[in-house]
Amino acid sequence: MLLLHNCFDFNLNFAGAAIPASITLGVLTSTQRSFEANRLRRGVGTIIMVGLGIWSLQASLKSAPDELQHRTKSYVRTAHGLSEEITKDLLANPNSPELLTAAGLAVERKEGVTKAFPFYERASQLGPERFFPTFMRARANQLAGNIKEAASDYARACELDRGLPRHRRQWMNAILGLPGGRELIPGLTAEKPACTQALIKHSIQERQTEAVIDISRLSLQGKPGDARFLYWHARSLYEVGRREEASKVTAILLGLHPDSAEGFLLTGIMQRAQSNFEAMHLFNESLNRAPNWEEPALLLAQTAIQERDEKIFLRAMHGLSQSLGNKGKTPQIFALEAQFAYANEDFEDAARKFRRAGPWLHHRAPFMLQFLDALSKVGKRNSALALCERMKWPDTIQKSGLQLCAQIKSDQAIP
Repeated sequence: MLLLHNCFDFNLNFAGAAIPASITLGVLTSTQRSFEANRLRRGVGTIIMVGLGIWSLQASLKSAPDELQHRTKSYVRTAHGLSEEITKDLLANPNSPELLTAAGLAVERKEGVTKAFPFYERASQLGPERFFPTFMRARANQLAGNIKEAASDYARACELDRGLPRHRRQWMNAILGLPGGRELIPGLTAEKPACTQALIKHSIQERQTEAVIDISRLSLQGKPGDARFLYWHARSLYEVGRREEASKVTAILLGLHPDSAEGFLLTGIMQRAQSNFEAMHLFNESLNRAPNWEEPALLLAQTAIQERDEKIFLRAMHGLSQSLGNKGKTPQIFALEAQFAYANEDFEDAARKFRRAGPWLHHRAPFMLQFLDALSKVGKRNSALALCERMKWPDTIQKSGLQLCAQIKSDQAIP
C-alpha cells in the first residue's frame, strides 16, 4: 500500500481573479468531462489518501480564518463526497487552491479521480507556485494515463518541493508506486533531468537497486547518451551482478565520454574489488573533474572509512561540503564522520555524531544499525531500545535490524 504522509504544506491564502462562485462550482461539478481515464484503476487513487498527514496543516493554514481552517482539515481527514458544507464553503471561497484541493480529495474518495480532476486542475491554476495542488494534478494525470501531461506536472512539482523530504517523498512515491509511473520517466528526464536524478538517489537510499536500473534505462530514452544516466545504469547493473551488461554500458560511457568524472568513478567502483587504494585514486580524479557532484566525494569517503585513512577521509569531507554548497556540517557529513569514528572503534564519538545527524538518519537504516550498536557499546541501551521501537526496517536489512535490537534487549536484561 502506498502511503503518502504530510501531504499538505501550503499557505491558505486566497488567490486568483474573482470568478463568480456559482459558475466555478457549476463547471467543477458538471457531468460533461473532457478528462479521460481509460487506464485508471479505481481504488488505487484513493489508497493514496490513507497517509495524508493532517498534522502538517498546523503551521501552514495560519492565514485562514479559524473556522475555515478547521473545516478544511476536517474535509481532508474524513469528507466523502461533495457535501452541503463543502459546497457552501466553495461558494463563499471559490478561488482558494487549498479548499479546492480538499474538495477534490473528498470527491475522489466517493467518485474516483476522474470526477476529482477538475478540482485539482482549478486549484493548480489558482496556485501555480504551490506544491500540493500541482502534485495532485500530476498524480491525477498519471492515474488517467495522460503521460505527457503528468511528466510536465511532475517536473513542476519537483521544482516546487523546495527539497523538503515530506514533499519529495510524495511525488517520488507516486511515480514509483502508481500505474503509469515508469512510462512518464523519459518525458520527465527530457524536461528536468535533475528531478529524475533525485528519483534515482531516493531509490538508492531505499536500497532499491532494481528500481535504479529501470529508472536509469528509461531516463536514457529521454536523454540518450547522457554520461550521468549511463553511469547510474552501469553501476546498478554491476551491483546486482549483471556484469556483462554493466561492461557494455561502461564501454558506451567511456567511448562517448572518455575523460568524464562518471567514467573515472565507474572504473573506480569496478577496481575496488581488487584494490581500495587504486579505487580511491580514481574517485579522487572523479572528484577533481566534478567538484559539484557529491557522488565522487561519497564514494571516496566510504572507501576511506573502510581503510581508516584519515587524510583521504578529510579530503572527501572537504569535497562533499563543496558539492553541497559549503553549508557547513550537514547531517550527512555528521553521519559519515560518525561512521569513521565507528570504524575506528571510538564509539562515544560515533554515538555523539550520529545524534547530531538527527532526523536525517531515520530513513537511512544502514546508518541506524551502527548508531544503535554504538549506543549499546557505550551503555546507553535504553536510548537504543527506544529507537528500536520506532524503527521500520526495510526488507533488505530487516533481519539484521531485528537481531541487533533483540541482542540489545537481551544485554540489558543481564544484571
